[in-house]
Amino acid sequence: MSFGLVHGPNMLWENQNLRGPASRSTPEWLNVGGDKIWNAPQSDWNWPPDLALDGSLQHATLRKKHLFIRSEPSFRFGIYVEREIWLDNKAPIAHFRNRLVSTRDQKTSIAVWQVTQVNDPDRILVPLEPSQKFPQGFVAFPNSPAGASVHEIEGKNLIFKRNPLGSFKYGTANRSGWLAIDKGGFRFMTRMHCDPSAQFVDNGKAIQWYTNGDPLKYVELELTSPIQLLKKGQSAELDVTWQVERLK
Repeated sequence: MSFGLVHGPNMLWENQNLRGPASRSTPEWLNVGGDKIWNAPQSDWNWPPDLALDGSLQHATLRKKHLFIRSEPSFRFGIYVEREIWLDNKAPIAHFRNRLVSTRDQKTSIAVWQVTQVNDPDRILVPLEPSQKFPQGFVAFPNSPAGASVHEIEGKNLIFKRNPLGSFKYGTANRSGWLAIDKGGFRFMTRMHCDPSAQFVDNGKAIQWYTNGDPLKYVELELTSPIQLLKKGQSAELDVTWQVERLK
């Protein structure tokens, strides 16, 4: 999977160890990289992701330059993934309309969780918008102390860097609704509409970022929808926009 400017680098991370048909020779979940949809909260399934949603064949059709993708149904969770993806006609922008469709009446609330794995960025940018819930503008997940990844304040943004010595995760919620990375003179941004007053997973962490330690050098930019208790046939939805630009 690739996204970037013409003659520019791929901003997404791909696991080069799993290239080719051999990557699908095992029934176990494999981290191939790119972009994926999971169901949140993760506490409902711990690890690994359900193979029906991320790890099996997807049904794809192309209609009027829009790509429609549908996963196999997850019998464990009673949901399937639907995605509509299209490119902007005038700018280096990709649009995603993501849905988790319920095949039964759910007993617990769920959310759409878009996970975008980006290739070893020079730095991660997070809008600095302190709030009562996030007085520093972000909070570390358990086992991810605030000092574990290098971070600083630059203007109205928080700046993080991947720590090669370990894996760490952070989260926030703000009205800006974006995360970005800089790499090799280019900037990649993922954005959604975010209402911090809505109910989100992980104690309100609608926007999350995960930094992976060596040897797999990637960062995850993660956006989530508000959680919903779905009836059969209803869906949770998350619209996301990607953009890439050359830094001046």
